[in-house]
Amino acid sequence: MHTIWENPDWSCYVFDEQVVVRAYDAYLIQKQVTDIVFGFLDSDMRIRMHAQSLSEEIQSSFEIEGESIAYESVFSSICKKLDVHLEQGAKSDRYAESIASLAFDATDNLETMTETRIMGGHSLLFSSLAGLKPKRIGEYRDAPVYINRGNGVSTQRLSVKGFLP
Repeated sequence: MHTIWENPDWSCYVFDEQVVVRAYDAYLIQKQVTDIVFGFLDSDMRIRMHAQSLSEEIQSSFEIEGESIAYESVFSSICKKLDVHLEQGAKSDRYAESIASLAFDATDNLETMTETRIMGGHSLLFSSLAGLKPKRIGEYRDAPVYINRGNGVSTQRLSVKGFLP
């Protein structure tokens, strides 16, 4: 099983509340330890660690999708947004700056998710992307989109009736 919707119980999951409570309690203990350790670090080091972690998360997310993005550009863009001085500046990349803005909105903005935020995120994701991009950025789809994915032996054609182009 590779995707959640291939699970036979999708979308009617049943969970054991006690298992979830035990996992959450274990998480809280680990978080307390981490918070204590972080308390010993100076604020500049904490901010740099946050920038590094967020950059790695963005790069990993791109890799999951089969895409690539320059780590140095993402890290530089995130550091710029966090006002972290870098000894060596990476090449400026408008796309990495857009992705960094999107990541900060997703992680730091605790407001309710709205249609405006979703459309704004879609615009950030595609407006500064070079090359092939959707015809309608930051808008709802008005027709099905077909994704062709080939693995060299067979090709799957998936109809995606979704919400963003």
